[in-house]
Amino acid sequence: MAGNVHNDICDFEIDLVNQPNRPLPSRQMGFIAAWFLTLNLTGMALVGALFSGELQFWLAFLMAFLLYFYNRFFKRWPFIGNLSVALLCGLAVVFPTLPFLNAPLAAAFVFAFGFTLTREMFKDLEDIKGDTQHGAKTLAILIPSPWNYRIPAAIWVVLTLLTALFGIFNIYSKTFLLMSSIFVVIPSVVGIWKFQNPNHDNWKKQQKLLKWIILGGMLSIVLDQIWPL
Repeated sequence: MAGNVHNDICDFEIDLVNQPNRPLPSRQMGFIAAWFLTLNLTGMALVGALFSGELQFWLAFLMAFLLYFYNRFFKRWPFIGNLSVALLCGLAVVFPTLPFLNAPLAAAFVFAFGFTLTREMFKDLEDIKGDTQHGAKTLAILIPSPWNYRIPAAIWVVLTLLTALFGIFNIYSKTFLLMSSIFVVIPSVVGIWKFQNPNHDNWKKQQKLLKWIILGGMLSIVLDQIWPL
């Protein structure tokens, strides 16, 4: 949450073009309140991590720094910004269990990392107008069309197949295979096929769909651990 608020602060000028209804561009929130919220939420997260263990505290500290540099610099650089967000989301999944890591946890990291990376690439496509006006150098801008769309679409296909393999090869139980088919595989097939024409509206729909697919995949993993078949 702190990262989202800080992102709005850093992206104020771009959001005037890309996301004018966000709290800061629409004047629903002022900059002082946004900074107050950012600092307080960051502090609360670090205190919570401290109670989880020394490793978790220092990892949370490094993640907070990475998030700051992403919002301030990396998101305007080609691929570095996408990788930063994907890494943060992947680490958030395994954060409570570290240093312990088994095959199901590693698969959960791969799922969160991969699908978040794909979603970030579609978000760059959606934001290409404002990013271009403000001098950002994202992959969506640097890679010529239609390859700037085909590459994340291809990654999406590979990740969908990989998700199915997690269940087929017994990394998870049949519970995951069933739930991920409903919440990940079927929505992915529909999203890739139905919105295949490269345009702003479809990129917006795809990145939003990917957000729900990520949540669906995490739910599938949780249900697999509670009710394995």
